[in-house]
Amino acid sequence: MADATYSVEYAKSGRATCKGTKEKIPKDALRIAKITKMDRNGEEIMMSAWYLPVPFFQMMKRMRKNSKFVESSSDLAGFDDLKDEDKAALEKMIADYYDDDVDFPPKPPKKEKKRKEESEDGEAAAAAAP
Repeated sequence: MADATYSVEYAKSGRATCKGTKEKIPKDALRIAKITKMDRNGEEIMMSAWYLPVPFFQMMKRMRKNSKFVESSSDLAGFDDLKDEDKAALEKMIADYYDDDVDFPPKPPKKEKKRKEESEDGEAAAAAAP
């Protein structure tokens, strides 16, 4: 698998899912793609994993050290096609990501652990099954 490339655009339909939050990305929302080359049955294909901006930077925090990171807006294909306010917001996020004095990106919320349901007598429902 080759190095990833990155792209930014506005969501076209609202059907894509953010790989970080597992939520649908609304139509016309800013989204970032991590594009990787994959080999499928001897044919090279390009696979896009879509992220909302903050989950994208959370994903970058978890990447391996030798991976290709977004270091500036020039690493994002389609950046020049964005609205000025979105360009400024993304450039600030990139700057904050590399600034050690800024705590960015925020840590993702912790997932709630599933608990076993207790029956009326206090025993776990799974233990009551024959």
